[in-house]
Amino acid sequence: MIVTHEIPAIQTVDFTANTTYGDFRDDLVRDGYAVIKGAVSKEKAAHYVDRYHDYLEGFGLGYDRNDPSTVKEELLPVINEKGMLFHYSAIHEDFVWGMRAEPGVLKVFETIYDTEDLLVSFDAINVSFPNRKDITPNVPWPHQDQDPERPGFRCVQGLLNLLPNGDDDGGLLVLPGAHNISVEFHEQFKDEEQLYRWTNETYFFTDAGMKWLDTKGFKWVKVNADPGDLIIFLVEG
Repeated sequence: MIVTHEIPAIQTVDFTANTTYGDFRDDLVRDGYAVIKGAVSKEKAAHYVDRYHDYLEGFGLGYDRNDPSTVKEELLPVINEKGMLFHYSAIHEDFVWGMRAEPGVLKVFETIYDTEDLLVSFDAINVSFPNRKDITPNVPWPHQDQDPERPGFRCVQGLLNLLPNGDDDGGLLVLPGAHNISVEFHEQFKDEEQLYRWTNETYFFTDAGMKWLDTKGFKWVKVNADPGDLIIFLVEG
């Protein structure tokens, strides 16, 4: 027997745009994402970069942070073409929990949810090396991580940026403001055949859906960030 529980949308942020917060929440409400500058110090960000390298070298497969020629699939743990490392319980390494528990990170989510009693879900860490030729080329994968049949504000995702990330670097792409028409979009495409996914909490946008969003005037924006910046974004739309 499958038991489901209807969970109401979260009401701690006013997405009607009738409230001015004077902080990152104004960006989140307007654009669906926000960049919190300096959530973690640059020194702490550099420390976590070193811990990443320690972790990769610790597998003993031959990777050496000082030798770019060792950035090869056979010398690294399993990392997919999007830089996602899902395996080895990497998400529970102490340095990963250290990043989650940084006061500047916690404060942002405490502000959003209006509580210090937080739950966290973390499915991967990102280890992206530039200009790799030894793995499948990366391609865009426009998606949302929320069931279209359960609209409204239910979750905020975030990533802590550790290295300089500019126009010419890989990173997060967003459609500012598209969250405001998420319900309209999914009503329009509710009968469209979906790609395989193991949970309804993931929705993949098709070419037809992306063209529809383009006709509505929504354009991709590459989110740039400095070391220690926290990027947060809505999972709906």
